[in-house]
Amino acid sequence: MKCIENSLIQQYIDKEICSSERKIIESHISGCAKCAKKIKEHQEFTANIKKQLDSSNTGEIVIPEFDSSKIILRKKPLKFRKMYFYAASIAAFLILAILFFFPLRQQKEKETVYYFYNNESEYDANRTISKQDFEMQMIDQNGNVSIVNF
Repeated sequence: MKCIENSLIQQYIDKEICSSERKIIESHISGCAKCAKKIKEHQEFTANIKKQLDSSNTGEIVIPEFDSSKIILRKKPLKFRKMYFYAASIAAFLILAILFFFPLRQQKEKETVYYFYNNESEYDANRTISKQDFEMQMIDQNGNVSIVNF
């Protein structure tokens, strides 16, 4: 079997692996001195860290008091505040002027007109086309009919 990786060793020490993996690792370390040494070193290292953490833990948590005297509020100088006010005023004036002088145009509704030519009128073959009489009917979108004779 291939030697055990460090991440799997740590999982073995922390007992985060299933029983079948645990059996495989234990059978491997019984025959591999290198992996057995790695596991022993990891266990000592982990125990040392836990010991140091326990020694630093006194059981009580100390929260320092809040010192508001160290807070420094920085205000922008008066000249910058005036400049922002003037810039905002000018921008508002320009927007109003643009809206006043260039009002939003309402889109006109397109007017639909239908044209009909009356071809059923009498046609005089002796007259030129420009001299012929014909009738044209126009119907707008409101249904109004206009008749034009030419």
